Amino acid sequence: MSLYEGLRRAVAEQLAAYLLKQRWFGGKARQIRSTELIDLVPVQAGPAEAFVLLARVEYDGGPGDTYVLPLISSSVSGDQSGDQSADGSALLNIRRQDGDIRDFVLTDALQSGQFLSALLDAIEAKLTFTGTRGGIRAASTDVFQDIRAGSSDALRPRVLKGEQSNSSIAYGDRFILKLFRRVEEGVNPDLEIGRFLTEETRFANVAPVAGSLEYRAEGGGPITLGILQRFVPNEGDAWRFTLKSLETFWEQAAKHSSSPQAITQATANPVAAYDSALPPLASELIGPYLEKVELLGK
Repeated sequence: MSLYEGLRRAVAEQLAAYLLKQRWFGGKARQIRSTELIDLVPVQAGPAEAFVLLARVEYDGGPGDTYVLPLISSSVSGDQSGDQSADGSALLNIRRQDGDIRDFVLTDALQSGQFLSALLDAIEAKLTFTGTRGGIRAASTDVFQDIRAGSSDALRPRVLKGEQSNSSIAYGDRFILKLFRRVEEGVNPDLEIGRFLTEETRFANVAPVAGSLEYRAEGGGPITLGILQRFVPNEGDAWRFTLKSLETFWEQAAKHSSSPQAITQATANPVAAYDSALPPLASELIGPYLEKVELLGK
């Protein structure tokens, strides 16, 4: 049995259970009808066999989804294979004939430093990985070397916490790679706009795009798998800042025993009403947040 055929069968049998355990899977509220392996793309990442799988998920109702799964193999024997799945990290466990019979276990490749480093190296070298139906093209922009030249360490990769629907990897203090889990055909707007601002303008108020990973099947359009950008030290994103601001608002509002002043509903559209002065109490409680939103908009 070929590796692709073995994985194709294993994906159909085991993928649904694996996906339901992943925080980035967006279909937990829907009933999965079937799963299918679209492509298997080997990626060179040291002695272990590593792959990027593209899998299609169909539901009982509504449109299906395509998910990207970076996976890396390990060979185990006997009862050890079952233990690999205890924490939900193992996806596929198949048996194939390669001179001897062995268990072939695939786990999340983002837990492998070798795999993560291989992705960055591929982008720098502009490598192409060929799969069964298409291939992954890694590309870098003109700013890649400029960003890398300023590195203060060995660009050791680390997976960032907190991402809900995708996965982000930081490389030292220089790069951040955003890997998309649910994808669709077409260039991702973040990549298209970011690449334009990086290569065609001198706009310096966004992190420049240093590279990308794109999949293309024969006869199909590009599918953006990942975007590499300059890493910007920060204290969180706008969503986390908003949640923290709401928390602070309720803490401060609870300290006021008197009823709040009635706020007259604006009759103009929201844009025109923006210049209207807020009541003093509202200005005190939410003014600092609105100032930050205004700065973000600029």
